[in-house]
Amino acid sequence: MSEQTNGAVPGAGTLPINTDCSVEAKAEESVGNDPLFAWDVSILTVPLDTLKRVTRERKYVIESIQNSVALLNTRDEKNEDVKGAVERVLAKVRELRARLTEIGMEEKKYLDQCRSRVGYLLRMKSPQAVKDMSYVEWNAGERIQLLVQEYIARCGYEKSLQCMLQRTSMREAAMLLDIDGFKEMQDLAVSLERGCWCRVALAWCKDHQAKLKKLKSSLPFQLHVQEFLQVLFKHSDTCSWKERQRNAIEYAKTYLAPYASANLSEFQQAAAALVLASPRLGGGKQAATHFSPQDRWAGLVQQMRHEFFRLHGLPLTSPLEIHLEAGISALKTPLGMHSSKCSRDGDPMRSPALCRIAEALPYSKRTVSKLVCPVTGKIMEGSNAPMVLPNGYVYGEEAITTGLMCLDPHLNDVDSILQDDEYPIRCPITEEVFSSMDARRAYIV
Repeated sequence: MSEQTNGAVPGAGTLPINTDCSVEAKAEESVGNDPLFAWDVSILTVPLDTLKRVTRERKYVIESIQNSVALLNTRDEKNEDVKGAVERVLAKVRELRARLTEIGMEEKKYLDQCRSRVGYLLRMKSPQAVKDMSYVEWNAGERIQLLVQEYIARCGYEKSLQCMLQRTSMREAAMLLDIDGFKEMQDLAVSLERGCWCRVALAWCKDHQAKLKKLKSSLPFQLHVQEFLQVLFKHSDTCSWKERQRNAIEYAKTYLAPYASANLSEFQQAAAALVLASPRLGGGKQAATHFSPQDRWAGLVQQMRHEFFRLHGLPLTSPLEIHLEAGISALKTPLGMHSSKCSRDGDPMRSPALCRIAEALPYSKRTVSKLVCPVTGKIMEGSNAPMVLPNGYVYGEEAITTGLMCLDPHLNDVDSILQDDEYPIRCPITEEVFSSMDARRAYIV
């Protein structure tokens, strides 16, 4: 696919929004404190936050109605037409009543989402009950399907998401996934990827100004810096330098100055463009390349995604990636990473794609381990004791005595060869040939 996945801003921490809601606390108690269930609990954040916002708006509408009615008691009977005043108040009340109806529909929508998501969490059993087959089947079915849908929506693969939702219940998926939210994030990212202006992203920042300020986000400042540079360098062929400089100074006074104290260093760097890009100092295209490189847009896109997830209390990394990396790390061993000759069929670490993901992950650490024969895939114990070849590699006794390590195990006379006390065997890793008598029993203390 041509679409790109999201990335997190390096070094940035996660600051999920605290909803202070007992519903989330109860949901968290129902699934335990396992970090793999963190995302499942966070699916309540978006509808609860939106529901609180809509409820506050209802309160403001009711207060507006009360204020409109109160104006009738303060009117001047001599100078104001009573009938006209009443009609104006009634018109205002009708308008606000229509808005209350819309708010009621929105509240019902988000209440239904909360109800569906709480039901989803209640279907999750305690992590201690993972041996229950019903839990395993549900986890491998409904839950993994939801994780895949969330990843596709997060990456902006709209066509793929629609195709997948056609196979499942569209209404149920819409209740559990914030499809509209991910679409909004994708629209914001696309507006920045065009590399033109930041007005759409700035409008979004203005709508969420209070929360972004609470999170101490630098996104609004970075967007204004980019707008400042665009004003300074864009249309250099049609506008004179003095005109562009004057417009940039006015923009900086209005939008950059309020952020100067908190971002002094970057503010000074942006202000330096007013001087260094001057034609008198030989500026122009070279200065434009230095102060407004094309990769700055890519950084703004990544920061936009990062702040969007922080604002809505969502994980910065896709839960599907977290689960996948956890599973790969549990299977990653030095031998499996550096040699695929001894890997048996069905081993996930034989996949080149999974090996690329595993490169940055730690090796598996176990307090209790079992030796598994790389040829048969069986545990080396009892009758299948571990046998050491002269080159140091260990295989199960069954692999040696059943002919699986003969020079050519597909020969028809393998059985006749095994009748001898001594026969040649080949190490599948180094391709070295030894005698079956050279294999020695290994004892583990």
